[in-house]
Amino acid sequence: MQENELYIARIAAGARLRARDHVVSAVHGDNTVLLDPYNEHYYSLTGSGGHIWALLCDGTTVKEITHTLALSFELPCTGVVDDVTQLCERMLRADLIVFE
Repeated sequence: MQENELYIARIAAGARLRARDHVVSAVHGDNTVLLDPYNEHYYSLTGSGGHIWALLCDGTTVKEITHTLALSFELPCTGVVDDVTQLCERMLRADLIVFE
């Protein structure tokens, strides 16, 4: 099984995710900027990406993030879950978040 498939399987199973302790973040208007000092890469999250990051800082599941965003933006969960899952997959591959 490939790494992406493993991520998707664990996310779908309700695994908890959290931001890595070493990743530094700052909010500038509607943008959230992340810095991974280990690899010296910057990342920029716009729109709901910053909300997702804030939830990940406390540890959460994709289901909890989806529910929170759907309520906040008055959207159906089915329209949110794929976007949340894809962003979490990208963050896992970038080593910004980990499974708890």
